[in-house]
Amino acid sequence: MANDDFISALNIAVERGDFTSNQKSHISEKLSGYEGIDYVLRDQSGKVVAKINQGLVIGKLEREGKRLVANSSDSNQSAAIKWAVSMGYPVPSKWNGCLSAFLVIIGLCAYVVPGLILLLIVWNNGRQYERDMKALVEKWVDAGKPETGMKVRPVEQLEKVEEKPDASPSTETRLEELTSMKEKGLISQEEYETLRKKTLGL
Repeated sequence: MANDDFISALNIAVERGDFTSNQKSHISEKLSGYEGIDYVLRDQSGKVVAKINQGLVIGKLEREGKRLVANSSDSNQSAAIKWAVSMGYPVPSKWNGCLSAFLVIIGLCAYVVPGLILLLIVWNNGRQYERDMKALVEKWVDAGKPETGMKVRPVEQLEKVEEKPDASPSTETRLEELTSMKEKGLISQEEYETLRKKTLGL
């Protein structure tokens, strides 16, 4: 029995016009699967027929109730990926797990040092993917968690900020400050008289 991800990817490809519903039987479930950020559909000969972004596949499954979101982090990642794809933003990609393991095993069999280097590269790629995905989710959250196709979520109601005028010091306080400045030698007698008249409005 075909798995839900495969069926979802098939239906999206047909809706998109990659092939007709009559040609669905030519697609091999065994040769198809997730590769990086895409679900790649291949025919019986192994030729790539269509690539469907994983966010679209997961989104379709969630809408149909065939996939439950494990936690809010997965939900945010899925929503952020769908949003980024709809806006044309780059989406982080991760190496295929099977391919990575295969490369490491080949490297270790050929020679220990290349295998260890490959292992470090694979590990670093995984860490980079997590950092990039976290940054993407933060970007989506900063945009107000907009729906697919929206650049930012519109603000429903802006708070009205009333600017309060700065309370000007009283004439008496200002004169006391001027007297204090004159006594400390910060201003001359002439400056004091000028500022005093200005304060009193003379």
